[in-house]
Amino acid sequence: TMKKLLLILLCLPMIGFGQQFSIKELKSLSNIDSESFEILSMKQGYTFYEIKKSDSGTYDGITMQYFDGKEISRYITWYSKFYDNKRSINYQTSLESELIGIYEELKSLGFTLITREKIELDKEEYYLKVYKTKDKKEKVEIYIKTEKEWIEISYSEY
Repeated sequence: TMKKLLLILLCLPMIGFGQQFSIKELKSLSNIDSESFEILSMKQGYTFYEIKKSDSGTYDGITMQYFDGKEISRYITWYSKFYDNKRSINYQTSLESELIGIYEELKSLGFTLITREKIELDKEEYYLKVYKTKDKKEKVEIYIKTEKEWIEISYSEY
């Protein structure tokens, strides 16, 4: 418990001043328990949105949403289980401008672009970019919705 408290205290300064998240912050958030995730998200201005749980048991998570005064502009989902991944977190934003910092950070953290393709999910078109670390233990998937400005960033560790 002392180790988790130290991790929370280390995360607070990183995510205490804005509503958007970096890859380093997503990695840190994926490693804490659900209550700590909710507390940190609420301190960022996020509110509870839903519990995501599959009937088959393949995933189990909590989603928080951020209202920017006009619309819900961001979501973040922490997963206690997401298929075979050891840890997983998903961040969605309507601000494409956040991508520049994410791309720069991926390079600085040693992630390499593995694939880039156009896909269809739920009858909507996306561009998918998949990045992995050299040891293949971490993966970042970026989904860019083509019809409207909507970005989804998924961080996973296997």
